[in-house]
Amino acid sequence: MKFVKIAAGVIVAIILVIVVVLMTVDVSQYKGVIQDQAKAATGRDVTIGDIKLSLSLTPSIVVSDVKVANAPWGSQPVMIRLKSLEAHTQLIPLLFGTVHISGLKLVEPDLTLETDAKGKGNWEFDTPKAATPASGGGSSNALSVSGITVEGLKLAYRDGKTKATGTAAAKNAEVDIEGPLADLNIPSIAVTDVSGSYSQGAMTGQGSAAKLSLNAVGSLLDLNLTKLAASDLKGAFKDGPTSYEGEVNSLAIEGVARKVSGKQASLDPFAALKSLNVTSLAIEKASATMKTGRDTTTAFVGKIALEAKGPIGDLGIANIAVSDSKLTMSGEGAPVEAEISNLALDGTGKLVLNAKVGGQDLKANGTLAPIATLAKMDRGFPAKIEFDGMGLKGTTDITVTVSQKRGTVKGAITIPELDLSAFAKASGAGTSGTSSSAGGSGTAPASQRLFSDEPLPWDTLAAGDANVTISIGKLTLPSGLVLTKVVLPVNLASGKLALTAATFNIAGGTVTSTFTMNAADKSVTVQAEAAGITAETVAKEMKKGDLITQGPLDVALDVHGTGNTAHAIAASMNGSFIAGMGESRIRSGALNIIGADIIMQVLGALNPIGNKDPYTVSRCGVVNLQIANGVGTTKNGIALVTDKMQLTSSGTVNFGTERVDLSFSPKATGGLGVGLGALAQAVRVSGPLSAPGVGIDKGGAVKTLSTLGAAFATGGLSAVVQGAKGRVTGGGDPCEAARTWHLKK
Repeated sequence: MKFVKIAAGVIVAIILVIVVVLMTVDVSQYKGVIQDQAKAATGRDVTIGDIKLSLSLTPSIVVSDVKVANAPWGSQPVMIRLKSLEAHTQLIPLLFGTVHISGLKLVEPDLTLETDAKGKGNWEFDTPKAATPASGGGSSNALSVSGITVEGLKLAYRDGKTKATGTAAAKNAEVDIEGPLADLNIPSIAVTDVSGSYSQGAMTGQGSAAKLSLNAVGSLLDLNLTKLAASDLKGAFKDGPTSYEGEVNSLAIEGVARKVSGKQASLDPFAALKSLNVTSLAIEKASATMKTGRDTTTAFVGKIALEAKGPIGDLGIANIAVSDSKLTMSGEGAPVEAEISNLALDGTGKLVLNAKVGGQDLKANGTLAPIATLAKMDRGFPAKIEFDGMGLKGTTDITVTVSQKRGTVKGAITIPELDLSAFAKASGAGTSGTSSSAGGSGTAPASQRLFSDEPLPWDTLAAGDANVTISIGKLTLPSGLVLTKVVLPVNLASGKLALTAATFNIAGGTVTSTFTMNAADKSVTVQAEAAGITAETVAKEMKKGDLITQGPLDVALDVHGTGNTAHAIAASMNGSFIAGMGESRIRSGALNIIGADIIMQVLGALNPIGNKDPYTVSRCGVVNLQIANGVGTTKNGIALVTDKMQLTSSGTVNFGTERVDLSFSPKATGGLGVGLGALAQAVRVSGPLSAPGVGIDKGGAVKTLSTLGAAFATGGLSAVVQGAKGRVTGGGDPCEAARTWHLKK
């Protein structure tokens, strides 16, 4: 801000010299003297076009076409251009040696402010500090101005160090001044139709305001601002691929700016903003849009009010209240829409939130930490929150340490009930009914993929550490299945996420599992075992309780894969999946759940006079997949023994290409009629994993069973045809062979 004081000194020098010759008639003859004295005061050439004098009790002087030369190293020859300068003075004080300007008007001032490569500003004039006009006979401190009016202001700025550039313009400015002009005690400034721009490398910004006003105490050079108000603000900012646009109907800031001496003052608008000490801020009807690549975030704020202490850059906010606001996010990910009717966080850390997310109510109450503590990011704080909405209700009792380098979370999160269907994205018409070819060995079409090619958020695993136990009393899956007593011990450290010995109850039994993700090698490991579950209880959970009775189920899963995406992990997967079902009684209509109607429907089509009993007794069932490099292989490792047939299967399930190719060998044990021998080794299931085709030969498909594909990929099959590693009831030889085929050399 030093240039402001020096510019004022230039004006003082010009006016003082002119005042000396007020009583002459032809003031233009002193133009040369005035120019010489101005040069002596600034060290720069100063030229004046014309001088006019009007004598009265309030004499006025009009100086036109004023130019002040730029520094020798400047980008252009002229630093200041002024179309005209009009000063009205009071005659009586003048007679006693005091120059009091009742009004000063600057028309179309055009300023170029710049620094050289070493940071020296062109407003730093090479003159002695005590230089005074030779013929003035007075001090610059004797000059006082009541107010300054500026019309058509233009300003350009260039930083020789950072290569940053900026512009500013205003249609009109009114400046009130108290005391000598040199002291620049400015209680208020009002500007209309103001605009500006800023550019540095890939970063650019523009802004405008219909009205801008500020109040100050003391010298403007010390930035003692007490209030800043603006209306109809508009701005845009771009930094590489990210851009921002915003509008503010009303902005009011109260406080006192940090004192900065003229020598330390900076023209950088961001540095000036960070130095503001704010006690209160109010915003009404503001909107902002951020775009990054294909992602767009839009926010609308009805009202924001905050109380603060200290520099705004330190975020020393004591209280904040937000109301009638809305946030939307769209792009490559799922769209997000949130409405905040009320958000308040006070100085003690008390939080109140009433909002809607995705059209669903969300409420939260509790205690975090004061915003000042959150902003410092240097200490831990408790977070005890009660929340209700979006299908979940619960409490948190955790300690959060927020750090600029790494944060940590420790404690417990308790959720009595969570319904994931509230989060499930609404789907379209569902799976197409078009049959997939029973043949073919290519990769499944992108529209039928079950494993996404979207990159997994590996980087987020390194963002912090966590040791939190999440307990959910009742968890309802989108499919309708209900899990109870869910306990998830979450441990995140150094980029490795581990859920060790996680447990939940389902269908009267218990599943114990371990899940890990390691960002170091981008690996995923899943291990799970189930006990105490029956097919009957699972069917009841799926609202099909009359379809099957008994059928004890156990399952053992152990797989490991690496990759940047879910698809890459599936394609590299190694491990095994072994499941079995004990004796059960199945209503024939239930067979479509487990995919067993593959053979029954084929046989029924070829042998329509066969036995059509409404129930089938299953002695045992086994699924044994050994997985290597993303391909699950079975050699007679799928078996089903009923009172009507024995069924074994061999083939592959390729999780990389997402295709299945299995051949089935049925053997009648009774109840299916004649003609079964012609079907031996002729039944094949193949095609995309999401919708395989069932054929009686390589060239024809008789039905598409999307449920089978989904079962293989998502575990729906295992949910009913599950079994234990160590137990097979029913004593069927095909089941025993299926369970142990991989152990034979």
